[in-house]
Amino acid sequence: HCKAALQAVAGTDLPPPLQPPAEAYAWNYCGHQLGKFSGQLGDGATVCARLAGRNWELCWKGSGRTPFSRLGTSGRKSIGSCVRELVLSEALAMLGVPSQRGLAIFAAPTLLDQGALQSKSADAAEEVSSGSGLLVRACPGVGMIRMGTFDVANGPELDPYNGRTGPSPGNADLVARLVSFAEEGGGARTLLQKACAASASLVAKWAALGLVHGMLNSDNVHIAGITIDTAGFCFMEAYDPEFDAGGPSAARGRYSYKNQASAMFWNLKRLAASLSGGGRLLSKEDASAIVARYPRLYRAAWLREMRRKLGFPESKSARQARADGDLITALFNTMQATFADFTSTFRCLMPTTPADGEEMLARFAECGNPLPPPEVRAAALRMRASRIRPSEPKSILEQLSADGQAKSRVVRRL
Repeated sequence: HCKAALQAVAGTDLPPPLQPPAEAYAWNYCGHQLGKFSGQLGDGATVCARLAGRNWELCWKGSGRTPFSRLGTSGRKSIGSCVRELVLSEALAMLGVPSQRGLAIFAAPTLLDQGALQSKSADAAEEVSSGSGLLVRACPGVGMIRMGTFDVANGPELDPYNGRTGPSPGNADLVARLVSFAEEGGGARTLLQKACAASASLVAKWAALGLVHGMLNSDNVHIAGITIDTAGFCFMEAYDPEFDAGGPSAARGRYSYKNQASAMFWNLKRLAASLSGGGRLLSKEDASAIVARYPRLYRAAWLREMRRKLGFPESKSARQARADGDLITALFNTMQATFADFTSTFRCLMPTTPADGEEMLARFAECGNPLPPPEVRAAALRMRASRIRPSEPKSILEQLSADGQAKSRVVRRL
């Protein structure tokens, strides 16, 4: 039985509960990457299959080439990226964040293709050369349906930059069938409304945990507000609203911590355009009106999550909402000014509110996250100043990095 279970999980011998088609399938989807339409993308290294009678889709990531693999790629994944994705997926699920689930990883001595090796940084070379991995993950609901999935019928009029189209331009019937499948019989209006509400809730949960996705393209965002493609995720350390998880240089700033809500808003606008343009299932006015509610939904979800995190009682009073929002904003401003660790700050606030800066530092130490000594903090600041972006106060960071009394400075600010 153990051998049969391992073979089933590894995908080498699919058991009877897996639904037809008898052969596993790969999703075809499009997407907007870094603000521009990329045309057809699709699962280039993942195959999937559904469990009959169960609301789950199984995916084998790194299983080899598919019809959507790019030229010169092997369809394999490095073992390191598989481990990161599994660990982060399970961590998010345990923290109460809707997420794909990681079931298992199978290691293989097979190397990735030479093109992938050459595209990796020197720091990742050892990880890549250690062999490939197969990540078995599961997605609840209808499966890995991304916002970019509905771009398949986009015509050139929806891409003002390059005039690209989806693989089935103008095929409104295909989009209608996708909507019916994703919404399990519901319509485009319901799907868009649910996508807005679920996405607002999801990004608010990320914000409350100091999480940064790092690559919020529309092909990395699930239609039902489920966290997917977690290999690039990062938990923020010192609070920095500009933190962007170290993604590609072209994405710097666009997907930073402070911009995640607006990035999701932009993706929802692209979904609305696909449903009203390529799919012709909604009028542009109706689709725009539905998506326009997202900022309000996000603000309400953010306040709800932050109140829960800080132990504030729920209140329907608009005046109390403004007061709580101002207090939370003041806390974040203090954290930014003092380079306070995001997670440790809230951990030290759990018992009581610290009376002064010295008590705050003592509580950091009690939590197992002491403030680094001045010389370490100064070195970190110098490194950060050397990689500064135009939006950050470079002169202030350089001044702080030269200050050997960083610890006393933090105490005074607190």
